Amino acid sequence: MPLRMKMHEARKQGAALLAAETIDRAAIESFRAQQLQMAETASKRFSQALADVAEVLTPAQRKDLARRLEKMGPGMRGGMRHG
Repeated sequence: MPLRMKMHEARKQGAALLAAETIDRAAIESFRAQQLQMAETASKRFSQALADVAEVLTPAQRKDLARRLEKMGPGMRGGMRHG
């Protein structure tokens, strides 16, 4: 949950950078780099959790999980969400 809150705050920060009276390119670049790091952290956590789950499942259960994840689509697997 803390990561989700950070991402929500980041959207506000990004909007503020773009709406500022003057454009601060250094601040925008710094923000971009922070966002990439946050995305990397989230991706790593998701991969670790998925591996943790897979280790306790049988091969048949892992195949079922893979089918279910495929049906969910990219948004439910941690991909970009639009809305």
